[in-house]
Amino acid sequence: MTLPSPSPSQPDRPAPLGLTMLRDTLHALLRRPQAAAPVEGGGLASGLAAAAAFVLLLIGLAFMVDARAARFAATLPASVVKVFNLITALGASGYMFAASAFVAVAASVAHSRATSPRLRAGYEVLVARAVYVFLVVLASGLLAQIVKRIMGRARPKLIDQFGVLHFDFFSWKSSLASFPSGHTTSAFALATALAFLLPRWQGPLLLTACAVGLSRIAVGAHYVSDVLAGVALGTIVAISVARMMARRNLAFQQVDGGLRRRGEGLVGPAIQALFSRRS
Repeated sequence: MTLPSPSPSQPDRPAPLGLTMLRDTLHALLRRPQAAAPVEGGGLASGLAAAAAFVLLLIGLAFMVDARAARFAATLPASVVKVFNLITALGASGYMFAASAFVAVAASVAHSRATSPRLRAGYEVLVARAVYVFLVVLASGLLAQIVKRIMGRARPKLIDQFGVLHFDFFSWKSSLASFPSGHTTSAFALATALAFLLPRWQGPLLLTACAVGLSRIAVGAHYVSDVLAGVALGTIVAISVARMMARRNLAFQQVDGGLRRRGEGLVGPAIQALFSRRS
């Protein structure tokens, strides 16, 4: 994979030792993308119809399911809730940021030291993939927080006081930040992103994300509709960022309107060399 060189109009500042590949990948993200594939005439209408149908689904869940599920969760034994509290930690984004940033930096440093052209190419792809995961978690998390603050939905612990459809718009209170579920958003953003990169692990990844979403209901932090909104948000962001990077030939490429991973057969040896400290 060959990344575009920095624009002549912007001076190329030296990157910290070993981080040139990471810098070049970030520069490439800022370049003007290739023209996206033309969207068919019904694409926008179909998208709007799907969005409207999803909103109606959320409203239906709020009226018919949210209260029942929240009250059932409140009756769960403490031992069961304790297990779900362990599962729900998998939706915290801190380790996602740390792991993807570590891989991006480590692969960039390894790229600067590698002498094998094949390994260098593998590290280039690995850096791009790690940046992709980092961006997906970042973008989905930011969007979830923005929507939370705008909507200001009361959490299930306030159901007896306000009911299931209480909104205090533009609120910064944690107790009024139920919609959407941030943990579920991050879990599905990560699972979808990794499913693109590791398709053989798609099943376990999505099952784990589902377990996180279920845990948010079980511990009384969110309603069912909050969780479903997090599922949609995390998944859509992961797909959108992948398409954005594909238009820049980073991590993915567009083939017949779909996405294909770049660097097939290169990343495995690069990872092995990275962790065995061989270059």
